[in-house]
Amino acid sequence: MMISKVQGPVAETIHDNKSKFERCIPQSITLNSGENLKVMISFVVGIDGDVVSAEVERSSAPDPDFTDCLIKKLASVDFPHPNSGKNTKVQYVFTFKQASE
Repeated sequence: MMISKVQGPVAETIHDNKSKFERCIPQSITLNSGENLKVMISFVVGIDGDVVSAEVERSSAPDPDFTDCLIKKLASVDFPHPNSGKNTKVQYVFTFKQASE
């Protein structure tokens, strides 16, 4: 899985939990060489680091169960508390590509 251009603690936290998100890829989805699956999710990290809301903005995934799984896994991740002390909205693009052989 490649990580989006979001940087800092959010990207690091998602990267640290990438195996959770990769488990969402159903066996029915086969990625051909050079093909990527992209899912843009907007979510809000609350002041305690919990995800308080999340929604899929765009997706190239043909299976809605896949994006639903990503949302559920995202909600289970504990993010660092926002520096602002306020809820913080984040847009993140998950990009899944064929594993290198």
